[in-house]
Amino acid sequence: MNDWDSPWKDICDAFFPDMTALLLPEVYADVDWTQPVRMRDKELPKLKKKHRAGKNYADKLIEVRLKNGEQQVVFLHVEFQHQHDPKFPVRMYRYNYRIFDKFDEHVISIAILGDTSPTWIPNLFSFKRWGFDLSMAYSVIK
Repeated sequence: MNDWDSPWKDICDAFFPDMTALLLPEVYADVDWTQPVRMRDKELPKLKKKHRAGKNYADKLIEVRLKNGEQQVVFLHVEFQHQHDPKFPVRMYRYNYRIFDKFDEHVISIAILGDTSPTWIPNLFSFKRWGFDLSMAYSVIK
């Protein structure tokens, strides 16, 4: 199995502010860069649950503080995906709610896609039945 994510994870660790400025300027503008940025990836395996789908923990988890003071702590969940996976949106949702459940703080999920298909841009998980409606849209960078 190829490890396509490691170079992206290393780039994210080394150049997170620059990467954010380039790929997510709105996020960059809201983050208080005078405060420490905490890479919380080591805590992700603790979120893993036994599940038949295999790997069940996110690629990157970054804790940032905001300038505006509304919500002081926000977690950025960044997922790197390099091949088409029809279950990717449900994985994004699963990671998001597990992180939220563990830390009880806002979680913003972002997907960085490295596949070769120009038309595959999964940016929404949704489920609706019997008056219940759950939906999570997330940013995609391709």
